[in-house]
Amino acid sequence: VQNYLVDSQTPFASKHAVWAQQLHEKHGNVSLQEAKIIVRQSVADIFIRVLSDAGVFKCTPDGQAGFKQFIDTLR
Repeated sequence: VQNYLVDSQTPFASKHAVWAQQLHEKHGNVSLQEAKIIVRQSVADIFIRVLSDAGVFKCTPDGQAGFKQFIDTLR
């Protein structure tokens, strides 16, 4: 996907088609360094959404503290 953001002619896995096209529409062609940042941030955003939807960390003080601790381990 990041190579597709650099050169929109680069092929990518069909399972990533919608995601790749959305990122390309939003950002256009970018440098490889920018593409790496964009893809990494997008994956993080999706991951946070999945965790939120799964209810792994509840919207309580304890849940928020657990979520913060988890995110800190990813850095």
